[in-house]
Amino acid sequence: MASETPLRITFLLFDGFFNMVLANAVEPLRAACNLSGRGLFRWRIATLDGASVRSSSGLVLMAETPAAAVQPADILVLVAGYGARKQAADPQVRRLVRAAARRAVSVVGLDMGAWILAAAGLMNGRRATVHWQELDAFGEEFLDVEAVARSHVIDRDRMSAGSATSAMSLILEVIRGAAGDALAYDVSTLFVY
Repeated sequence: MASETPLRITFLLFDGFFNMVLANAVEPLRAACNLSGRGLFRWRIATLDGASVRSSSGLVLMAETPAAAVQPADILVLVAGYGARKQAADPQVRRLVRAAARRAVSVVGLDMGAWILAAAGLMNGRRATVHWQELDAFGEEFLDVEAVARSHVIDRDRMSAGSATSAMSLILEVIRGAAGDALAYDVSTLFVY
């Protein structure tokens, strides 16, 4: 179950990301560490260029590192929202995402993050989901990806979740896999989930 080495997670944020999606991914990790009394997870915030990023509600979040300098991680999590289609169309974005993904064991797309992953060719032959309002368009755009209308999808080393609530569901699965059912249950009840 739980290893002595923390699970290293890099959150790669894109302008227009939703605060609730990020919070529903990070806060359960924090709670798991607090409730267990162990540093089970370690995370950092990255952006494409290392500069601050603006959420959909206008809040600005400072990054710790640019995508090009992302250190090897167990999980790379892309958090994108408004603007993801345009961001995914940029060849430089796709190149940086592919390079960061090569330094991770697993890759996750939250909300519209899977759209960017699919545009970078990282979801081909996999099942994935995005925000429900974009799911049909996602399926039409990426014929090599099986678009699934589910809360979250885990397909081997690729994961995706389409909303803030489903981001928490997916992260609880990550906690369960790393530290067991009891801790995942404790975290879910802490958030009345």
